[in-house]
Amino acid sequence: MTRILDRTDSFARRHLGPRERDVPQMLQALGADSLDALIERVVPAAVRSEFEMALPPARGEQEILADLRAFADRNQVFRSYIGTGYHGAVTPPAILRNVFENPGWYTQYTPYQAEISQGRMEALFNFQTMVLDLTGMEVANSSMLDEATAAAEAMTMARRVLGKKGEGRDTFLVASHCHPQTIEVVQSRAEPLGIQVAIADHSSFEFTNKVFGVLVQYPATDGSIHEFEAMVQSAHTAGALAVVAADPLSLTLLKPPGEFGADIVIGSTQRFGVPLGYGGPHAAYMAVRDEYKRQMPGRIVGQSIDADGKPALRLALQTREQHIRRDRATSNICTAQVLLAVMASTYGVYHGPEGLTRIARRVHGLTGALALGLARAGHDVMTECYFDTLKVAPKGMSASEIIESARAERINLRDFKDGTIGITLDETVDPGDVIELLGLFGCESSDVESLADELADYPDSCRRTSEFMTHPVFRLYRSETELLRYLNRLQSRDLSLTTSMIPLGSCTMKLNAAVEMIPVSWDSFSDMHPFVPQDQAEGYAAMHDQLAEWLCEITGFASCSLQPNAGSQGEYAGLLVIRAHHLANGQEQRDVCLIPSSAHGTNPASATMAGMRVVVVACDDAGNIDMSDLRAKAEQHADSLGALMVTYPSTHGVFEATIREVCSIIHEHGGQVYLDGANLNAMVGVCRPGDFGADVCHLNLHKTFAIPHGGGGPGMGPICCVDHLAPYLPTHPVIPTGGDKAIAAISAAPWGSPSILIISHAYIAGMGPDGLTRATKVAILNANYIARRLKDHFPVLYTGQNDCVAHECILDIRPLEKAAGILVADVAKRLMDYGFHAPTMSFPVAGTLMVEPTESESKEEIDRFCEAMISIREEIGEIEQGHADREDNVLKNAPHTASAACSDDWNRPYSRDKACFPAPWTRDYKYWPPVARVNDVYGDRNLVCSCPPIEDYEAD
Repeated sequence: MTRILDRTDSFARRHLGPRERDVPQMLQALGADSLDALIERVVPAAVRSEFEMALPPARGEQEILADLRAFADRNQVFRSYIGTGYHGAVTPPAILRNVFENPGWYTQYTPYQAEISQGRMEALFNFQTMVLDLTGMEVANSSMLDEATAAAEAMTMARRVLGKKGEGRDTFLVASHCHPQTIEVVQSRAEPLGIQVAIADHSSFEFTNKVFGVLVQYPATDGSIHEFEAMVQSAHTAGALAVVAADPLSLTLLKPPGEFGADIVIGSTQRFGVPLGYGGPHAAYMAVRDEYKRQMPGRIVGQSIDADGKPALRLALQTREQHIRRDRATSNICTAQVLLAVMASTYGVYHGPEGLTRIARRVHGLTGALALGLARAGHDVMTECYFDTLKVAPKGMSASEIIESARAERINLRDFKDGTIGITLDETVDPGDVIELLGLFGCESSDVESLADELADYPDSCRRTSEFMTHPVFRLYRSETELLRYLNRLQSRDLSLTTSMIPLGSCTMKLNAAVEMIPVSWDSFSDMHPFVPQDQAEGYAAMHDQLAEWLCEITGFASCSLQPNAGSQGEYAGLLVIRAHHLANGQEQRDVCLIPSSAHGTNPASATMAGMRVVVVACDDAGNIDMSDLRAKAEQHADSLGALMVTYPSTHGVFEATIREVCSIIHEHGGQVYLDGANLNAMVGVCRPGDFGADVCHLNLHKTFAIPHGGGGPGMGPICCVDHLAPYLPTHPVIPTGGDKAIAAISAAPWGSPSILIISHAYIAGMGPDGLTRATKVAILNANYIARRLKDHFPVLYTGQNDCVAHECILDIRPLEKAAGILVADVAKRLMDYGFHAPTMSFPVAGTLMVEPTESESKEEIDRFCEAMISIREEIGEIEQGHADREDNVLKNAPHTASAACSDDWNRPYSRDKACFPAPWTRDYKYWPPVARVNDVYGDRNLVCSCPPIEDYEAD
């Protein structure tokens, strides 16, 4: 009975989909008396933990906001001129409200189903076009995690590109003028792979036959603009590739790297309207020469055609994905920073080339005025040719005095630690700010505009003369009205959680509650530079400490690092921690990593990147780890066993009862157990990886802990570990986060993407220990309910004890190919006509669908999905019985567009009504796929990854 004093803003009540009256009905269908009884049937007794999570009681929504406001108020947001690759940015309100804060954009999934992802892929297509035009390159991907990791990926890509020509080459040159975090992440990535990183002044590089690549910063970290054409020619003559880390705003004025011979260009688009957020999330970019496109990591959006011959977008070159290439993958990156790339590309669309150039000229002009004012006052401006950054040796006062007096005025300057000061301006700066900066150096107030007028233009050798962003998309949407309509049009071409359930297995597309998202936009969180003195970020620090403590309590581990900014980064960091532990104990030979054949594809890719040798462990017919094969492999490699990577519950969607024994076998043979936490949503409050023998575990906060997927990013992958591995958790070169034994930084910012950690903090605070535990139980209930409803129509491939699944189930579509000629893709596309996103297709088993409802989907929505699947099975039955043609039927022709439905030329052997309105709910609300089935083969054979040139439109 509801009590008078029950909360009216209970977060858990709003988060959980099935209502109290629904749960008994669902349990009855499963033959269970209670949720607890169901959990006892599903989760092996040897795995269940008898514990109560020591977490604060659940908070109401208003309490959540009040708590986070208290953290925010402890932050001190100074005016920061620190630079180092991070800049103050103005997010146009139209983009803030209509993209960043819009669930229609942030609750989309990765665009694996192209037909219902056309909107965000068009925005990414714009992003790629903008990047290519600014850099002068030929192929760009749809974003990277951050600039530092993009540089590291460019290094390993350069080595791959050379192939046999690069044999014997093990040295990568890095200019000492690169950003410090970039240098360290490159070094961190290089060391396990046996790559020698040589840091030197670019003007004195020695291109021996050992060098395979070189990295330079443009402009440099001290603001200097160097001419690299001769250096690039020298690199090419010596058989090495040139990588340039370039600031995209500066490229509106400076010669593009592609025009002076660069092979790979990387950088960050953060200053294109994306908040600082204390370090992330931000969208980095990578652009390469056309001949290198098949070696480029990350995702590429390419243009193809649909079944009607009309243009359609899709993810291109998908054979590079990790689940296919495994330990031969070009990278372990399985995601991007889509939401942030969409913001950056929309910023480019909104401002256009002339707007970006105007912003750049203003920033450059104010920097010039500052330089002239300082020089006239006798200070040594060491940066002779600059864009937005100056390195200054003050005269008459020390650098430390100026930095301290600046902080007294709530201003942060960069301390180069050599008696000089760095000052970086951005689009938020105005003439009054320049006057204030001059005052800090004892300069009299000046007429900033007249100083800016004296600024000399760049010399011809480094000045941009080529046009960029000439495509109409960068010229059409100048007014907010037009931009609003454009964004709404794109949003309508996508299916997100605002439309219907997204039942992707192993991806946990749960509710991303509004109360979790609101604080991300608060100035006290969003406007903070990642390298401010830590006493200015006390609110962030307290929130981080509490979140880390909670994650340790939930997982049963001792320590936590929040630095990895993706699940793949968490895998990599966890393996590096294990590797560091072995090295510290004189066990450098322990480099074998055992990985079950069912593992996520990123697992073997991460192990290879960490310098480990992958040995595959077989699975039995039930999908579990083959224990005899595990013992044999552990014994065979006992002297060199470094780690086991295991996903729990398994990638096959079951709780393996032998997990304790699995961990014990690895420990007996000297290895450590790395647990992939992708499926933690089935464990919280029920069992803990730290209790059954795992040593380190990464957590996908964008899955279990409610960070939105954002169309394919952002994500966060913190790692938790046992005591003996804690000393090795990663540190950072600018803001140290670890001790003497810590591994080097693996992300650009000390805490990865701190601004979205707020979301997971709010989720845990709102759910409380009881809510988190019930969420796990309801997730398991929902998955088993689906498996039970569908098992008579589609075989459930794997089950655990008592014929139950964990939080997801795998439906086997393979028998239907022989019976009716129907492939798993046909079922996936037909689901779109019913208004649903397909489950995970052909992973971990080809020809199957992995379904995960999560705990936040209601019984009504789950029933609709089941009814859609049952109806599709009946449609397949019509083919089996000969009532429908094997090639020309509703599945083979799916999805059906509004254009096809309204066409005068309907020549299909079934009605429009059957094609387009296959279920009653589709008449109440119909999501129309904007394109027909996309031709993947055509898109790969004819790769187009940027907007067609203006001439194509003129010809049309």
